[in-house]
Amino acid sequence: MNNNDALIYCISAKNSLQKLSNNSATMLGIREEAKQWAVHFAHYSFNELRDLIVSCARNNVRSAQWSENDVNGVAWFIGVYSIVAVEAKLVSDFDTIFKAAFVKYFN
Repeated sequence: MNNNDALIYCISAKNSLQKLSNNSATMLGIREEAKQWAVHFAHYSFNELRDLIVSCARNNVRSAQWSENDVNGVAWFIGVYSIVAVEAKLVSDFDTIFKAAFVKYFN
């Protein structure tokens, strides 16, 4: 996967996640996770955050018993954790962290 692929899946994940209600279980979970990340990962560099997102996405894909190459499932979880990082104010740009994590995951 390259940056062009990452951009396509970034747009798709962002659009899907934006459709979630603020009170959905997913959004409530994201906000709770963001509180934890703000405390525990505030000192992480961009690359460390990228690697954390990749690790969390991979663990969730495995937990769901999906193929680790299920690009849609991977994109969903990378999107979720990218929002967590933004909500925690660890990064300011969803697209940048998503694309970096997506390319790292598949390479």
